[in-house]
Formats: sequence, C-alpha cells, structure tokens
Amino acid sequence: MTSRIKLGMKLIKYSFDLKGNIVLMVLFTILGILWFFFTEMNLFGPLYLAIIGVYAHQMLNTLQYSDMVLSSPREKELQISVTLLLSILCGLSYYMLTILVTVLDWKLFHQEGYSFRALVVFGGVFVFMMIYEVLWPKMGTIMMFLSILIAFIPAFLAYTESGSILLEGISLGAGVGIGLAEILLGAVLQYLAARLTYRLPVSNKMMLARLQRYR
Repeated sequence: MTSRIKLGMKLIKYSFDLKGNIVLMVLFTILGILWFFFTEMNLFGPLYLAIIGVYAHQMLNTLQYSDMVLSSPREKELQISVTLLLSILCGLSYYMLTILVTVLDWKLFHQEGYSFRALVVFGGVFVFMMIYEVLWPKMGTIMMFLSILIAFIPAFLAYTESGSILLEGISLGAGVGIGLAEILLGAVLQYLAARLTYRLPVSNKMMLARLQRYR
C-alpha cells in the first residue's frame, strides 16, 4: 500500500496542467474555509473542501490515459488502486482540515447548541465525488453536470426543515464517525466503479481534447 501511495505521489508531478490544478486547489481551499464563517451559508464550506478532497484523483485522471501509462505493465494498478489510495489520502487530509475549521468555528463563535453537521455534509459530498472522478472520463460530460447537481444535494437537504431536524445536535464524535464512514463508503464505491469500467474507453471529448494537446 505504501509503495502505491508513493508511486501515485511521484506521478502527480507529471499530471497535465499541474500548476493550474494547484492554483485551483489553493483557491477552493481558501474559499471553503471562509464559507464556514458565514453563518447562513456555512455548509458551502464542507462542500468546497470535499470537492478538493478528491483532487488527487482528478490530477491523475488524464495521466492514466497517456501513452506512458497505457504501455505500462502496471496500467490496471495505476488506474484503480493507486488513484484510489491517493483519493483517500487527499480526502482524509481535507477531512482533517474540515474538522479543525469546524472546531474553531464552534469554539470561537457558536458554543451554544452547535451541530457538527458540516462533517456529515463533507462525507456525503465526498461519496458522490469519488464516483464522479471514475465515471466522468468514461461516461462523458453529462456525468459532470449530474454530479454537480447531486453533490449539492447533501448541503441543500441540510438546510431544509427536515434536514435541520435530522442533523440538529450532531456531536463532534458522531460527526467524525459518520463522516469517516461516508469516506469509507466512497472508497468502496469508487473501487467497484473503477473495476467495472476499467475496460471502457475514454468517451469524454473534453478529456480527449486535453490529451491531444500533450501528444
């Protein structure tokens, strides 16, 4: 497992538009943290951070279909287990950041009746994003719009009356536990989706256009 994580981290530096992706990661991280301190809209914080939480997979996505990887005897390993482990590692890192920012928000501004529902929202969004990262290059741009819509559902439901009641009073321990369970579920679903779609060709025109620029 450790060797696969190291391999994935080495390959990231060869991913396409590395600097652009890093800039986007930094930008969305800052925006995600700032959203936490806007009381009425604070659930956009975990939404943004969860999206960035699977960015390692996205950075490796186009690289997976380059000639270098396709001609490698470790092609299947790179497309499934290596990217999965990097997704989990990146996701857990951003989940820890979400926990830290949530605790700071609780301690500094909202000690009375605070609900750690942001951790549950992070996990819910993370599940959908893990699946999206696998299916987007295989199923086309429609998957992107569908996933964006689905990713907003956890945050939207948390604002509804029934959602607020359901997530009201979520303790730190319960929030952390539920969030970790959701991340684990996302990892399992991504692995299964990757195994099932492994032999399918890349169908997304946006993906193929990006690859052509680097041939």
